[in-house]
Amino acid sequence: MAIQLEQFLSVAKNNAVVANQNNQGEVTLKSGRFEGRTLFPFAKQTQSNLNLKTMGLFLNSLQKEYGSDITSHLASKLDITTGSKPLGGKVIQAIVGEANAIRKAMTTFNAQAVHDFIASPNGAQKLLANNEHGQWLAPSHAAGKQFEGLLHEACDKQHHQLSQREIAGIAQTVIDDIHRLPQSIQEDFTQVADAFNQKDHYKVLHNLDNCAQKIMLRAQFDLADVDRQKLGADDKSGYQQRIVSELTQSLSQTQASDLLNSILNHPTSKELVQLLNSPGFKMQLMDALEQADISHEEQLLTLTKLCRTETLLDALITELDKHAHDIDKASQRLNDWISYYGQGIGAGEISASAPEFASAFLTMQANDNHLNLDDCGLTQEPVAALTKQYVTLTTPSAVTNALKEIAAKVDEKRSEQFEKDFGRATYLVDGAQISRNEDPILDDISKMPIDVSYFANQELFASVFISLMNEQGITPIGDPTSTFNLYNKEDGTMELHAQLDMELKMMIGLNEEPLDSDKSSLHLEVNLTIAAHNNQIDAKLNGPINIDYRAIPL
Repeated sequence: MAIQLEQFLSVAKNNAVVANQNNQGEVTLKSGRFEGRTLFPFAKQTQSNLNLKTMGLFLNSLQKEYGSDITSHLASKLDITTGSKPLGGKVIQAIVGEANAIRKAMTTFNAQAVHDFIASPNGAQKLLANNEHGQWLAPSHAAGKQFEGLLHEACDKQHHQLSQREIAGIAQTVIDDIHRLPQSIQEDFTQVADAFNQKDHYKVLHNLDNCAQKIMLRAQFDLADVDRQKLGADDKSGYQQRIVSELTQSLSQTQASDLLNSILNHPTSKELVQLLNSPGFKMQLMDALEQADISHEEQLLTLTKLCRTETLLDALITELDKHAHDIDKASQRLNDWISYYGQGIGAGEISASAPEFASAFLTMQANDNHLNLDDCGLTQEPVAALTKQYVTLTTPSAVTNALKEIAAKVDEKRSEQFEKDFGRATYLVDGAQISRNEDPILDDISKMPIDVSYFANQELFASVFISLMNEQGITPIGDPTSTFNLYNKEDGTMELHAQLDMELKMMIGLNEEPLDSDKSSLHLEVNLTIAAHNNQIDAKLNGPINIDYRAIPL
C-alpha cells in the first residue's frame, strides 16, 4: 500500500488528493474537486476515513524521505484528528517545501557539528587516539581525510540534529567498519564469485563495483602510512592486484580454474571488457565531461567510478589465471581473450553493447554511484545490428558423443588430424607455445601428449557446430583460427582449452545474406578435463559451451 512522495507531488495541484484502491488491491492517488463525493476506495469508506487514510499515506511517504523528527513537526499542519478536510495539493507542496528547508538547515548544522567534533581535542582526536589512529589527524594525511569524508557521509544520512555524543558514536561505527574492511572484502569476493554462476548482468556489476569500492577504500588507509605524499594510480592498482591475489589464494587450483572459466564464459564479463577496456571509451568520456563543464578533479572521480568494475575484473581474471595454471604471468589464452573482446569490433562503444547489459550498467552507475549519465555521454541506445548474440549449448549431445568416439580411437600414434592442424593452429602446453613460433626451431610437436592430440584438433569443433545446428538451427561459414591450450594439473589430470575464432562470411539458418567479414565474427571455447582411468582415456566437458557472434550484413 506504500506510496512514494513523488507520487503525491505529481498529482498535487490546486485540488484535493485522495487515495483510491482498485479491485486488484492496488492503491493510486486521485486529484480533483470531490465536494463530499466519495470514489470507490477502500471498501466504501466514509469521506473522513478516506481523508485520514490519505493523510496517513502522505505522512508515511514523508517520513521515509525526511525522517520521523521532521515529519512529526509538520504533522500538526494537517487535520489528522477528524479528517473533515481532504488533503489539498497546495498543502502537500507547502509541507514538502518546508521539509526541504528544515532538512537543508539540519544538514548545515550537522556538517558544522562534525567539523567541530574533528577539531575538538575531546572529539575525534581522543577517539582516534583510543583506537591507535592518532596519526590520522596529521596535516594532509590521506587516511585522516578519508575518515573525515566517511564521517560526514554517515552523518548526512541522519534525519535529526546530532549532538557531539551521537557524532562520537557514529565515528566509532565508521572506525569499526574500517577495521572490518578485510573481512568485508572477503565476503564481497564470495558474492562476486556467486554472481558469476547466475546470468544476471546487474548482480555481477553491482557486486564487482561494491567489492572494488571497498578495496580502494582499504587502500586509502593501508597505503597512507607508507608514504605521506599523494599516491599515484600505479600504487593503487598494485595494491588492488595484491589484495585480489590474496583472495584467490584461498581457493584450490581446481576452484580457481572453475571460477576463471565461469567468468570468461559469462556474457557480463565479455560486455564489460568490450566497453571499458578500450582507451577510446575513456577518451570519449573525458571529452563529454569536459563539454559538460565538469572540473578535472570530478572528471577523474567519475572515470574511476565508471571503470572500477572492469579494473577489478581484470585483476581477478589475471590472478585466477596465474593460480589455476601455476604460472607467474597471464597466459596466452587470457591475453587472447582480453584482446578479442577489448580490442575487437564495437570496443569502447555502448551502442555496440547488448541492450540488457547496457541497461544494467547504466542503472547500476546511476543507483550505486549517483552519476549523471547525460554528462558522461552514455545515453545512446544500443544499435541492434551491432550487438553480440550469446548462445549456450545446453545439451551438446553431438559433442559428448564425439568425445566418446575420439577416446575410443586413441592409440600409440598421434592423431592424423592433429598432425595436419599442427602447422595451422596455435598449440601451447603449460603456457609455452609449441607451434607456429616466429622461430620454427622452437616448434616441438613432441610436447603434446599423444592421447591429447586426438582431442586437440578440428574434429572437436566439428561436433560443436553439429550441436549448434541441432539446438539453434544455424551454421557459421567463415575463416577460422584455432588455439589449443593444454595445462597439466597437480592432480594428474590435464585441462584443455580449445578456442576458435572466425571471421564470419555467412550464417546459414539466420539469413542467407553475405556478411561483412570485417564486422562479423564468432568466438567459442570448449573446456575439457582429460584423464586416464584403467589405461583408458576419458574426456569430459568442464562446463557448458558458450558461443557468441555478431552477424552484420554487407
